Amino acid sequence: MKILLTGASGLLGRAILKELTSKNHKHSVTGTAFSRTNSEYTKIDLTKRKETSRFVSALSPDLIIHSAAERRPDIVKNNPSAAEEINIAATETIAKAAESCGSCMLFISTDYVFNGKNPPYATDARPNPINTYGKMKLEGEKIVRNLCSKNIILRIPIVYGETEFLGESALTVIAQSLKPDKEVRFDNKQIRYPAHSADIAQSIAGIT
Repeated sequence: MKILLTGASGLLGRAILKELTSKNHKHSVTGTAFSRTNSEYTKIDLTKRKETSRFVSALSPDLIIHSAAERRPDIVKNNPSAAEEINIAATETIAKAAESCGSCMLFISTDYVFNGKNPPYATDARPNPINTYGKMKLEGEKIVRNLCSKNIILRIPIVYGETEFLGESALTVIAQSLKPDKEVRFDNKQIRYPAHSADIAQSIAGIT
């Protein structure tokens, strides 16, 4: 199977790429990245619509896994227009391109589309996002459903796994904060269900 994977250099993207190209699957995977790229990835700015559309059309993949997203809370909060470019606009571009190519699109969403009151959530749970990131991802889900006839929406919780730096995961970022002579405050009210990136990757491989 020919697969296009966006956000391949991220925490989850690396795990997906590793799993799908392993000896158990051996898919032909083209992984894209932008800020963290090397010879393993194809560098592309997904916010450039024409460039992205041409790239998808030329590759004509059987499956597109759209993992790229702006998840950093400070960017989403302080520069929402920049976050919307990747979380909403780029998703729309890719969904349209996927439909034109006859590709299936697997959209990586989040449990932030819910309000956090009754986890864990069933597949038919009613979305009710209360923060900007969750609202953007829910909008992305709607775009994928409306524009790409062959689609899969995968809502994942907080992710941990093999990181390249402590700030890459919302779990390991806690360790980054625990520095000498630095006061840090954390709430003790959230109930979260972390998922390991390798386990998510294996689940995605099962879908393919």
